[in-house]
Amino acid sequence: MHDVQRFRTQYGIAAAVVLVIEVAIALFAHDDVLMPYIGGSLAIVGVYCLMRMFVPTGHKYLPFWALLVGVAVEIMRAIAYIGPFFVDPFLYTVLLGSVLNYTNLVFYVFGAIPCLVESVYRH
Repeated sequence: MHDVQRFRTQYGIAAAVVLVIEVAIALFAHDDVLMPYIGGSLAIVGVYCLMRMFVPTGHKYLPFWALLVGVAVEIMRAIAYIGPFFVDPFLYTVLLGSVLNYTNLVFYVFGAIPCLVESVYRH
């Protein structure tokens, strides 16, 4: 079996834990600190963990790709492009948010930093 095809359980578990935390923040934390700052940072960590499930070690730019996914989602949120793909608007709002938030972009970078450290450490 190729290294690319191998499923990395530890990253799958980490991605699931991050998703549960993100959903809990979206549903229960309605403040000006936890949602934009911690939620934004964790979003990139979750995307990175999802990518690492399938991408082998040695890809030092993977944290930047995870950051790019977060920025792309934020841009699509700004132009309200993602919403029509979801049947349930509540599910869309919980998973991806509903409005553009510029502070998310800043904290996406902060979320990419530990991913970059992990990527360099593994490389």
